[in-house]
Order: sequence, then structure tokens, then C-alpha cells
Amino acid sequence: MQESATGDPLRAIATRSLQIPCACMTPNTGRMEVLKEQVDLLRPDLVIDLVLQSCHTFNVEAVKVESLVRNGLGTNYLKIVTDFSSQDIGQLKTRIGAALEMC
Repeated sequence: MQESATGDPLRAIATRSLQIPCACMTPNTGRMEVLKEQVDLLRPDLVIDLVLQSCHTFNVEAVKVESLVRNGLGTNYLKIVTDFSSQDIGQLKTRIGAALEMC
């Protein structure tokens, strides 16, 4: 249920936040549904799952994402774990380039 413009703003913020398909929410079926929709719509050659090094919930959930992408959707998959620093740019370019060449 969505709050109207005249409803309680705190309730509206909480409701919206709880609808975000984040790995910290369990079960997180929303993320898988969005991923299916995007792959069906865009038909990518490769799905890159970008995981922030400090986000353990997304890292754990990557197993489900990989299974869905590879087995359920028949698409190539690459998991990248990064801390978003510039130190791993070279490695990321190499890994992404290699993964795209294999598609």
C-alpha cells in the first residue's frame, strides 16, 4: 500500500525503503525478479554482478544470482568483487575484456 502525498512521510519513506530489493532483506525475491525482467528485456551477452567488498549479504547472494543467470536464463555471468578504489582498474579491465571475448 502506497501512502498518499498527504499521508505520514515517515511511513512513506519506510514503506519505500522496504520495497528495495536489497540482499539484506530476506527472502530477496525482488532482486531476482528485476534481474529476470532486465535480462528478458535487454538480452545481454554478459551479466556482471558487482559486489562491494564490504557487503557480505550481496556476496553470499551472488551464488543465487549466478545460478539464475547461468542456469535459469542461459546467459554468461561474471562476478566482480571490488572496494571501488582505483587500484583494481587494470584487473577489472582484463577480467571484463576476457569475459566479453568468451561470449
